[in-house]
Amino acid sequence: MTAAGEVLATGSGQLGQLGMDTSKLACNSFRGIQSICDIIDIAAGASHSVAVNANGQVYVWGSNDFCELGLPGKEPRFKPTLLESLSAHRITSVNCGPHSTIAVNGTFVPSLTHSLTHSFTFDRPW
Repeated sequence: MTAAGEVLATGSGQLGQLGMDTSKLACNSFRGIQSICDIIDIAAGASHSVAVNANGQVYVWGSNDFCELGLPGKEPRFKPTLLESLSAHRITSVNCGPHSTIAVNGTFVPSLTHSLTHSFTFDRPW
């Protein structure tokens, strides 16, 4: 991520994790992801990525085999897709596990009794 909030990606794109609207197997140099801007935080899992912009909107792309994108179905997304299910929340930070995504809502005061995250972690199907 650049200081201007532009996202650059390289590597395997087989499952859409590069966010470049293609299933190109590999990209050997960094290229910008054109469909998102003003990114303030970004994270990557094993085969998916998530980013949040300055307006608190969350974008997801890549594998959805374990519902890690928070979207219905298991189809991969080859370009950043706005996660509309979080549109009522102002997300400030995101993080990923290998097959999970966490979005932190910065409007809550941290305590043991308040939920700070919206998690898209689902049990594996086996």
